[in-house]
Amino acid sequence: MQPATKDIRRQIAFDHIAVLPGEISYNIEALTKAIGNIAGRFGCPACCSGRDILFKTEETLLRDVMRSFDNDFIVTRDMDVKRLSAAFRLEA
Repeated sequence: MQPATKDIRRQIAFDHIAVLPGEISYNIEALTKAIGNIAGRFGCPACCSGRDILFKTEETLLRDVMRSFDNDFIVTRDMDVKRLSAAFRLEA
């Protein structure tokens, strides 16, 4: 019997990441304008010139940063050990 294989996730590399606030992400007219402005930076406001762009909201970017540090730790001067991701949590 073969051992269970681990879940291998394919990593996709993007040329650019664009972080958008919610009021743009969830408004199709504003999103279209933002995409045009980003594409204009590449020299053609009508297309993305073959570039891969990952669009994220501010919230999902923060969540991803927090998750990437979930298994890392920080030791305070008082010798308290905390998850490094706690340093990225926003207070209301």
